[in-house]
Amino acid sequence: MKMAQRFFDIASALNAIATHDDTSSFEFIFNHFYDKLLRVAIYYLKTEPRAEDAVADVFVKLWDNRRKLKKVKSIDKFLFTMCKNQCLYVIRSNKKIEFNSEMIDIKQRIIIENPESSLISEEFITFFNRKVNELPPKCKLIYLMVKDEGLKYKEVATILNISAKTVENHMSKAIGHIRKCINSYQAYHNRKEHQEIL
Repeated sequence: MKMAQRFFDIASALNAIATHDDTSSFEFIFNHFYDKLLRVAIYYLKTEPRAEDAVADVFVKLWDNRRKLKKVKSIDKFLFTMCKNQCLYVIRSNKKIEFNSEMIDIKQRIIIENPESSLISEEFITFFNRKVNELPPKCKLIYLMVKDEGLKYKEVATILNISAKTVENHMSKAIGHIRKCINSYQAYHNRKEHQEIL
């Protein structure tokens, strides 16, 4: 059943899926969460094709169990946990899964609060993305789950089956690395502007 709706919020979309089998709402949820779940799947499965298959399976299971969505308090945590469990199932089913340490190019949204900052430019966004991608895989995943997805430390800890303290340590490491890089970037451009003035 497809309802004639064009605009959704997460809560109303989930209700429409659970109550009316609304495929438009399901498409909205799929588009909203796909890239986020793909990051988690890539962390566990190491290759993008396997990760894509795992995420697809998650959404199939979500649709099959759509009647239960009314009882879900946090869809973010629910889907991330489903994704982790699906990845672990894939790993258990295929012990010969290869490890690929090559960094995956992940599209990121960066919200910059100060529109007058001299750092706002395509160059800086590219620089910022590169420095985030320099983080160790687990550290990067945790950083993106907290900063990009807005999850709390305890939620990330539950999803990844680690302690909240470990999440905090990874976040401190990530923020320290990125802050140091941004300070160097800003100092370099300040020197460059000074030289141009002279």
